[in-house]
Amino acid sequence: MKKIILGTTLLVLLSSSPLFAGADAGIEQEVHSGDKVVLDGSESSLDNDGRFVRTKWKQADRKERVDFSSSKRRLVTSFTAPVVDEATTFRFRLITKERFKCHKRRGCISKSRDFVNVIVYPKEVTSEVEPPVSNGETITHKGFVYDSVTSPITGRVWLDRNLGAKKVCTNVNDVSCFGDLYQWGRDADGHQLKSSPKSLSVSKTIEVGNDMFFRDTGSGDYTTIDDWTSADNSGEVRSINWSKTDGSSICPVDYRVPSSEELLSEFSVIDNGFNSFLRIPNAGERGFFGDYVGAKKRFNLWSSTPINNGFGLSVTLPFSNKFNKALRVSRNEGHSIRCIQD
Repeated sequence: MKKIILGTTLLVLLSSSPLFAGADAGIEQEVHSGDKVVLDGSESSLDNDGRFVRTKWKQADRKERVDFSSSKRRLVTSFTAPVVDEATTFRFRLITKERFKCHKRRGCISKSRDFVNVIVYPKEVTSEVEPPVSNGETITHKGFVYDSVTSPITGRVWLDRNLGAKKVCTNVNDVSCFGDLYQWGRDADGHQLKSSPKSLSVSKTIEVGNDMFFRDTGSGDYTTIDDWTSADNSGEVRSINWSKTDGSSICPVDYRVPSSEELLSEFSVIDNGFNSFLRIPNAGERGFFGDYVGAKKRFNLWSSTPINNGFGLSVTLPFSNKFNKALRVSRNEGHSIRCIQD
C-alpha cells in the first residue's frame, strides 16, 4: 500500500504493486518455517530521474521479529522464516528516499513506500502412512489434471487431490497441493483463488459471473445467517448444483461434491486427515471477512449438505486426537473441496 499526498487530499492506494513510480516491495510469497526468504525491491524506480539516497526494509507488524541480512541501503534483503505452529502472515515495508534536481539549491527529496506479505507455514510434515495407489486415470477439468484413488474403507472412488491442486500431497503443508477455497455452493468463477478481491455487498443471484469474494455481512458469530448471496436461502438449488455429474459444475464428469455423511464415512472418529488415503492437506480457509487464514491444526472440506436454512456443513478433521465432525459453517467462508465419483 502506498500513500501519496496531493495538496490537502490523501490518496491511499491498495495494490499488490505500486501504481506510481517509487518503492516496489515485490509480490506476496508463501514459504515454510526455516526457509530462506528474499525480499526483492529491485523493481523500485525513481520518480524524478534522481538517485536513491536511502532504501530500507522494515517489518510492519508486531509479530515475532525477523533478522534481515541487511536492511539499510539495500533494495534486496533476506531472512530465515521463523518457526510457526500455524500459517502466519508477516508484513514488510520498503522505504525509499530519492534526491532529485529542482529549483532549491540543494535539490529536493521524495519519499516512497510499499508493502508486501509473506505467509509462513509450519515446517513440512511427512505422512505416517504409505501414499495412496492411483487408479491410473487422467481426468482433465477446468485446466487441472487429476487421477483417482479408491477408498480402502468404503470402496468409493475419489479424486486424488483437492480441486485446484497442482499435485498429490507429499506433506501436510505443501502449498502446491492445497488447491482452491470455495464459498458454499458457488461455481468456479475465480472467487476460489486466495487472491480474489473482496466485496462488501452480497450477490443477488447464485450465478455471479465475476471473481468477487462476497464477504461476511452478518455478525460472524454463527447466530445469524452469513451467506454470499441473498438468493436460495434454503441452499437447495446450490446443493443440487454441486451434485451435478455432467461436468457443468465444479467437479469433473462423473464426479460431484460429497455429502457430509460420505465424507465422514471415510475416517474414523480420530483420523488425521493427512494420514488418510485422501491425503487432506493443511490448506487453510478464507474466513468470515474474506481474509485468508491458515488452518489452526485442522482440515476443512465442504460437503454439499445444506443445514438450518442459512449454513452449510463443513467436515473438520483435526490434526490431533480430537473427534472428527461436521460443523455448521457460514456459507460465505472459503473451504477446500474433494470430489467423489457418483
